[in-house]
Amino acid sequence: MVVKVFCGEEFENEHEWNQLKELYDVIYEKYANTDEIVYILSNFNLAKVQIDVLILTEKGTAIIDLKSYKGKLIGNENGNWVVIKNEQEISLPKNLFGQLKEQKFDLLEKLKQIRIGNFEHIEEGKLVFIKCWGYFEKGSSYDIRQIGERAHSWFDVVTADYLIDKMKWINARYKLKMKDMDAIVKGLNLKEYLIGEKSPVKSAFESNYEKELSVFIQPNKWDEILRIISESNIITIVGEPKVGKSTAAINVANELKNEGFVVQEDKKSLIELLNSRDHKKSRFFSQLINNRNVFIIDDVFGAIEYEPALVNKWVPLIIRILKSPNVNSKFIFSSRTDIFNKFQRSNNELSYEGLNDEFNDSIVKLNFSNYDSELLNGILNENLEYIQLTEDKKSIVIDNKECIINELVLPGEIWHFLENAKYDEFQEDSINKSIVKAKRQVIFIKEEIKSLDEYEKLFLYILYINQDFEVDDLEEIYSHCLPLGPSNLHYFEKCVDKFRNRFIKIKIENGFYLKETKDANSFEFTEEIKKLEYIHPIYIEAVQKLIGEDGEERRVLENILEKLYHSTRIADITSWNPHDSKYEHLKFNVFHSVLLHYSHLQYYIKELAIDILISISFLIRESEVYRPDLELNYEFDYWTQFFPSVTYISKLFYNFDKFDDNLIRYMDRLFENVDSRKAIAYTFAYSLDIDTVRKFQHKLIELSKTEEEVKSLVAKCIIKNYDFLNENNRKLLFQMEIKNTLLIQYLIHNYEQISKDLTSILVTEIESANVQDLIETGETFLINYSFLPPEIKQKYDFIFSLTDDNIIMQVGEAFSRWFDLTFSDLESYDSKRAIVDSRVLNLYCNWLKNEKIFFYQYKEIINLIYGEFGMIGHLKYSSLRNYDDFYFEMPKVTEPIYSKLMKALETNMIILLDTFPPTESKPAIYSTAFSFFSWSNSIELIEKIGNILIEKDDIKRMFLEECLEDIHPWKGQKCPYKFKISQIKILEELSMQNSLEIKNKAKENLDYIDELIDNGVIQIGD
Repeated sequence: MVVKVFCGEEFENEHEWNQLKELYDVIYEKYANTDEIVYILSNFNLAKVQIDVLILTEKGTAIIDLKSYKGKLIGNENGNWVVIKNEQEISLPKNLFGQLKEQKFDLLEKLKQIRIGNFEHIEEGKLVFIKCWGYFEKGSSYDIRQIGERAHSWFDVVTADYLIDKMKWINARYKLKMKDMDAIVKGLNLKEYLIGEKSPVKSAFESNYEKELSVFIQPNKWDEILRIISESNIITIVGEPKVGKSTAAINVANELKNEGFVVQEDKKSLIELLNSRDHKKSRFFSQLINNRNVFIIDDVFGAIEYEPALVNKWVPLIIRILKSPNVNSKFIFSSRTDIFNKFQRSNNELSYEGLNDEFNDSIVKLNFSNYDSELLNGILNENLEYIQLTEDKKSIVIDNKECIINELVLPGEIWHFLENAKYDEFQEDSINKSIVKAKRQVIFIKEEIKSLDEYEKLFLYILYINQDFEVDDLEEIYSHCLPLGPSNLHYFEKCVDKFRNRFIKIKIENGFYLKETKDANSFEFTEEIKKLEYIHPIYIEAVQKLIGEDGEERRVLENILEKLYHSTRIADITSWNPHDSKYEHLKFNVFHSVLLHYSHLQYYIKELAIDILISISFLIRESEVYRPDLELNYEFDYWTQFFPSVTYISKLFYNFDKFDDNLIRYMDRLFENVDSRKAIAYTFAYSLDIDTVRKFQHKLIELSKTEEEVKSLVAKCIIKNYDFLNENNRKLLFQMEIKNTLLIQYLIHNYEQISKDLTSILVTEIESANVQDLIETGETFLINYSFLPPEIKQKYDFIFSLTDDNIIMQVGEAFSRWFDLTFSDLESYDSKRAIVDSRVLNLYCNWLKNEKIFFYQYKEIINLIYGEFGMIGHLKYSSLRNYDDFYFEMPKVTEPIYSKLMKALETNMIILLDTFPPTESKPAIYSTAFSFFSWSNSIELIEKIGNILIEKDDIKRMFLEECLEDIHPWKGQKCPYKFKISQIKILEELSMQNSLEIKNKAKENLDYIDELIDNGVIQIGD
């Protein structure tokens, strides 16, 4: 038996290697004890295509295209192919049939060429008999009937489960001898490849940080760093440029990786999940941070200067990490000292939450004193080994080691010194000059950029403007800006090759949340994203300074900005959809770059800032104006998408000192327009940092004399920044005459964060409020009841009497929100609500049992009750039976509280079933009660549900449809759901009704329940 593997190129993707290894193991196991010969050719290029795998057997050949997907495949000769898994559709990048067809005929041309002089005994016409298979993960399926019958002889989808069966059907009507196979291998210029047990492919983490992992020497504070990250979920490494912050952070992550943690690169999705209002995404976020993952957030508050937008992005995450009790992930932050100091002066969110001390305990400061001469000597040796100088240059460095480490006292300086030695004319007599250059690297980088060709400068400047774009999109932008037109795309590749590991690096990110799996504790990765980044912030700093100092270089930037701005207006970038959000993204990057260099740019480029502002919407939804939260915790990208004006206005205030009279006058005009004025007030309330609010606080007086919505936002800004504002602006809180109910709501909802002065103001406002005002603010009061002092609770005592229809209505609205925050919205868990207040709970139960509840519409109350009973099983298992397998936190619910909830819900469901609701509401009420009965012991309730048997057929049918819809999401869940024999009996009786439609619907329910029982999802009990 002979099974050999040959390879053309090294594997770049670990999943491809893993699938090849799986394929090899299957073939080897089958053919190990036979006389057959099998060659496996992998990862090689032809004229037009790349082949993942080509199998050569004595009876013929088979192309295999490796696909790291699992599920049911839908696709034919035309259009998209999709994989369906867990009711989600994932599109393949290309049509699989067309892809394999192209590979087949490209291979055929190559085989015809190799045949000449090698295996001419095989008729050329027979070479066309090539099998072509898409190879998917085990458990995948494909109905071949989707493809025309003529293609069945050569095309199909296979998995490891039935690869061998498919290989039996290879019959090309010729015999391929071993020497023929060798000729094919030689003709393709492949090398024999030995498959080991472990993948030779570097992980994305290892590829992204190869240098940092290779040259690292532990600084003196390394033990302290490891202690902090072992005791806490976060660590913040602070230090001057070149001190080794990033390298230390990466190696901390590597230590954790060796302990079983998974390093995650997709930070953008992390933030999107944190801020998402979608329950599924929120659930993924909880799952993500509760698993053993590691995130590195380098330059967390800005790389060159303090960036408040990054603060808006990351501080909510820091707060969530520090507040959540069961976070198992680790977060490694780094920051330059000056930027970090600015953050601590300008941001008060951590102090609002009482987390300053805990955050400060996570800080480690690195400086030159952490590297003695012995460590510096080790750093020099490791870098010298990694950077691979010529022997002559290496000898010069070794001979001058003592001089070098006496002068260069930081790891980054040593790296730059050796990097320069690699690319420069480096001689014995130039050591001192090279040392000076390493210390003043920015100056020499600027000179190097000035000497570049035009197309190379274009590349670096486009990357400088658009570092947040993926490589493919950067290439489109670059080709669009080339003076010579899109035919010169090879320039982009030339620039990537030239600057790689010198100016830039290629970084690989794996998306992690778009696929949901049956196992709630694991993720499936989606696509691999490639980005270009400057290898160190020092290169960004050099570009910034060069643009500010050199008019000729500035012209290059101006030409790019003008070209890109006009592209966003007419949507003319090749391959981009005209309605693609990439244009909005690009427009914002242009705007940011114009403001960043505003004082140096020509007038017609400065005008682009105003043109862009004119093109955006300043609309802010009313619901966002009056929401009680002072901390929205929206991420930067969310604002860009839904409230673009907030991000643009923020940039205006942060760059104000660079502006000329023209742009300042335009900003003044923004204060005169209703919509933009509201957006400005919103920016003050939610986006600007303390220093900027304080700098422009005189504008609050101007805003306070306008519309009610603007006044409301100004009030929020004053409350949030009260201790940092002057006396005149504090007084605005009363002078604006905003509704006292709004003021009470804002202060109550944020009671734990407000200052003592504002606490006194709140008490005064409540003392002067009338009953109607207190009823109006009752929702906020009940939601935050547990955190309020006795003097405030006392004023609201009348709410607990439930004697007035208006109060009942208000209580109902409050409880809908209260229950969400306390029980249902557990993915957005707030540890403050870990204790359920018994007085509020008693009021809630009384309200549920009160017949005046029907002040509501049936539809509203059904939705409310459905959301509430849905958590009963979770509460029972987590709180009463120590069921701790959940990925989210649960409030602490005692047996008496649980019993009260159950009794109140049972009573309410019986009232609902007894009141003869409208026909259109009956099925929903029956199905809600039916599902709730899983957790109830009320015989009366099941008797009421049994009345469905005498209802009209259309109500029975809709009831069965709703029941199926209710239990369908249970599939794949870990929590065992209860089902009672009495419930099963109702479905069985419905399955014996006269109506065929009712019978079938009931049987469908029963069959699905049987499936869930078999899978351990449902437990049957009395």
